Amino acid sequence: MTTNATTHLYLVSDQPTPNLTPALDPALKPQRVILAVTKDLQRKAGWLRGVLERHGIPCETLNVDDAYDFAALRRLFARVADDPSCAANITGGTKPMSLAAYEAFLKADRPVFYVNPKTDTALWLHPPGQPQHPLADKVLLEDFLAAHGMPVTQLRRTEAAQAKVDAAAQLLARTLRRPNLAGLLNVYASANAGNDNVQLSEGQLRALRPLLAILERNQIATRQGENIVLPNQEAITFTSGGWLEELAFATVAKLRLLLPQVQDIACNIKISAGTGEEHMQNELDIAVLRDNTLYLIECKTENYSKQANPNAMLYQNPNAVLYQLESLTRATGGIKARGLLLSLHDIKQGNRRRAEASGLQILAGPQLEALPGGLHKFLLS
Repeated sequence: MTTNATTHLYLVSDQPTPNLTPALDPALKPQRVILAVTKDLQRKAGWLRGVLERHGIPCETLNVDDAYDFAALRRLFARVADDPSCAANITGGTKPMSLAAYEAFLKADRPVFYVNPKTDTALWLHPPGQPQHPLADKVLLEDFLAAHGMPVTQLRRTEAAQAKVDAAAQLLARTLRRPNLAGLLNVYASANAGNDNVQLSEGQLRALRPLLAILERNQIATRQGENIVLPNQEAITFTSGGWLEELAFATVAKLRLLLPQVQDIACNIKISAGTGEEHMQNELDIAVLRDNTLYLIECKTENYSKQANPNAMLYQNPNAVLYQLESLTRATGGIKARGLLLSLHDIKQGNRRRAEASGLQILAGPQLEALPGGLHKFLLS
């Protein structure tokens, strides 16, 4: 349904999505927003304000001195409810804030709604008898991440050239049978990047020949005399593990045709947060917004044990990888967000159990033979 309310009251909380989605829904979009915010959430209110004002929705701040003083909250929200153009979204805030806003708007006979995060719908609590409203999937990644305090400095929505996707599929087929070849490929890329400390033996080069032939055949590497070399940084990045990200992204892009609720996908996303000494930057391999829920996919070709491959230049503790993915998933997408580790090397059962306990999913090792099906299942979770 639509509403005649041109002003929305939002109760700011740690989760911006329930306030962001109705604000950007064409049927509900207000002309003005009032942000009820406590002192400790002023920064998060600023993130939400920044996104809404970029969309032409001016915001006013309603300072909440005590989020648990019910009598004071009732008086505060009663003044807002005096405005006949205002509706209240009581999804956020503390429970006393939600109850006080509901009571004040009910008494003033103003609209009240609640966003159900499980169904991504707005439930009309008042007036009674109104049907629930499915929220439009209009939010894009830049706005979604910025509302979570993670402004985007770079992203790419276009797929790689078909030759690169073909090369990546062929590399996956080869390295699934011999995963340690991916480590040698990383060494090869490092040597091409000018790392003079990296040397490949004749035996290692022989083992790499089928993979180097794939790169040459698909015009990623070029031949110089007897050698095959990577001509630029783009080729080096692709060869040192970027190929798995490109293949996964191309697969997700094709799956979009089967998932109409997917509203945005991107890869190679750089985000920043904080200022001064607290400033940090992160990169998200692949991000998908489906039905206003964020899905992150982290792609790894590194080994998880130096002992398993002493020649590998890159190896990581899987628990560290999973912890970082868990932290990024929660920080960028809130409590509904989903995270997936896509790993060329298999993951031990203990690490898988840890991932499951953290709400993460894993596609690793032999599971990548059914990559499209695995990604499709993840994006429906």
